[in-house]
Amino acid sequence: NSRSLNKSYHEELCNMADSPKNDEEQLKRKLKALTKRQEQLLRVAFYLLLNIADNIKVEEKMHKKDIVGLLIGALQRHSNVDLSILIISFLLKLSVYKENKDVMVNLGFVDKLPELLDAGASSPDLLNVTLRLLFNLTFDTKLRNRMVKIGLLPKLISYISMFFFLYFVFHYFFIFKFLNF
Repeated sequence: NSRSLNKSYHEELCNMADSPKNDEEQLKRKLKALTKRQEQLLRVAFYLLLNIADNIKVEEKMHKKDIVGLLIGALQRHSNVDLSILIISFLLKLSVYKENKDVMVNLGFVDKLPELLDAGASSPDLLNVTLRLLFNLTFDTKLRNRMVKIGLLPKLISYISMFFFLYFVFHYFFIFKFLNF
């Protein structure tokens, strides 16, 4: 796998696609490796932006550059759970400001929340941060009404009842363990 330093992965994949001697499996492996590197790069970039967004002036500049739109676009393109958690965390931080919340509304982000909750079922961290973002967005009356219209209420009730069940089991497990000593 010697690759010249001046070639990018993209150029290499394009060249591989043009040459008939390379098989489809090799192309798929290269594409998978490229996607993984891209997701790692995005994760580092978004993490850096999240950390420098503590300054209000920087957040205003990010808003002007449509960071919310970029985050939502990246969330739709990638299925990496760690990247999704980071993006939702960033959106959670940005959702505090009305301007950013309005951008989320205009991009139809609320309609994508049921998919995120379904994806979060396999990752407790993703579910947690998605529910926290959902909580922030419920302070807007129009968004609350939209959430009811798209059927988010039954999903939320099931997650809340699951939470109380787990809390109950966890709480009483420790009480019984304590009493046995």
